[in-house]
Amino acid sequence: MAVNHTQIEMIRKLLRHGANERVSRVLERFRSAEVADVFGYMSPAEQRLLIDLLFEKGRLASVLLDLPEGILSDRLSGMKDERVAAMLAKSAPDDALFMVGLLDEARVDGLLELVPRPERERIEHLMNYPSESAGSLMTSQMVTLEEDITAQRAIEIIREEGLKSEFIFYVYVTDARGTFVG
Repeated sequence: MAVNHTQIEMIRKLLRHGANERVSRVLERFRSAEVADVFGYMSPAEQRLLIDLLFEKGRLASVLLDLPEGILSDRLSGMKDERVAAMLAKSAPDDALFMVGLLDEARVDGLLELVPRPERERIEHLMNYPSESAGSLMTSQMVTLEEDITAQRAIEIIREEGLKSEFIFYVYVTDARGTFVG
């Protein structure tokens, strides 16, 4: 569904009147790419309000990734380090790396210090590879299961890990020593 002019004007009016919950309900019906399209019709002040709302609802990272690079870079540069760090922590490592690449280099080290250690280490690991190399594009999102667990427990683990990851492409089975068996 493409966003139409009437919807955009309604969102702008609701934002001006501080009706954030109503804006949120409207945006729930849109895919991330459609919300990103809305940014093109907003003033910088309206974009900031929309960013605040999307951040509160946990949708900011996915929407920002659908923005054109120029707008994304501008929005990231205008955001506080704490907010960018929280967003990076919630993003898939390859998406976080993409956003880090759009930031001013002088800002990156301090910003990464604000990201919780496990997520920071995943981002920094990908930063070790040259951009556009397979290493920088790869994902380490996988699940490892021990061979002696039940099918029910395997399903539970996969579901739990699925909530933390954008995608899970591989499930590996290991023995008690951690050796790959299938």
